[in-house]
Parts: sequence; structure tokens; C-alpha cells
Amino acid sequence: GQDLKIEMQAKADLSQKPYVVTVSMKYDTDLKADLTDEAKVSIPVKQESKFDSSTPEINPTDIMVGDQSNVMFQIYNTGKTTLYNVQVKFEAASVEGGDTFIGNLQPGGTGNVDAMVTGIAATTDDGTVKAVITYEDDAGKQTRVEKDITLFVSEMMMDEGMIDMPME
Repeated sequence: GQDLKIEMQAKADLSQKPYVVTVSMKYDTDLKADLTDEAKVSIPVKQESKFDSSTPEINPTDIMVGDQSNVMFQIYNTGKTTLYNVQVKFEAASVEGGDTFIGNLQPGGTGNVDAMVTGIAATTDDGTVKAVITYEDDAGKQTRVEKDITLFVSEMMMDEGMIDMPME
């Protein structure tokens, strides 16, 4: 037997799926008629998963412990393959909540993140909160991307005027 190696390049705009290629073979023999044969080969085409996201809107950007802030941004599927189980979580010592499940994003699709995070501790650093975007490709491989947002959380201030009021 003889091994034949053929290099092929997939067109950039192909959907991710197997494509069947027909291979025609012709043999030269000592006989008068040449022999021919045909084989169908299935070639899986993989596309890289890609996404982009918009600049987050944070409202308000300064909250007290116990208050909420609204974080909104879009996730765009800029690749040629579906992004599965797209999720966003927020990681910082100063906030909790805001977990957003977007689900599957088709190629060219947009997912909207509209999350409420709650201040749980005063900010001790520069106010960076990580919005962690995760998704899976069709093989189940997870990708994690961190996007920094800025949100300041301050301690509840006791209003001193309240304490000095005489009791009725």
C-alpha cells in the first residue's frame, strides 16, 4: 500500500461540520483498460470560537455596603461556531451576586448582560471587579475570559446628626 498525504485549507467562511470530499483514483496497469476507483472521505472542519464584548455601563459606580449597582454590557459571537453555556460571574471581595446565564450564542449573535451586584464590603483596592465570562465550544472545552470593571463600595456612614437628636 501507498500513503498519500494531501494538505487542504478550509475556506474561512465554512460552517463547523464534516464535509465529504470525493477522491477519484485512476490506476495505470499492463491491461488495455485503466482501472478507476472512487472513495468518499469525511473531513471535519473546525472553526475557532471568538467573541467580543462592549464597554460595560455601571450605574452607579459608587455604592454603599448593602446597595446594588447595575452592570450592563453585550457579548458578541464574532466567530463561525456556536458558543455554548455562556455565563458571566463577578469576582471581587467587595461585591456578590450578578451571576448571569446567557446560554448558547449563535455565530453573529449578541448576548445581553444586565446584572445587579450587591456591595458586601468596602473597597480596599482600586475598585476593580472582575466580570468573568465563560463559554464552551462544541467539544465541551471551557474558555474563561476576565473583563475588568470599576465599582467602588464604601462603608455605611452613620449620620452624626442623628445621634445628637434629643429623645422626645
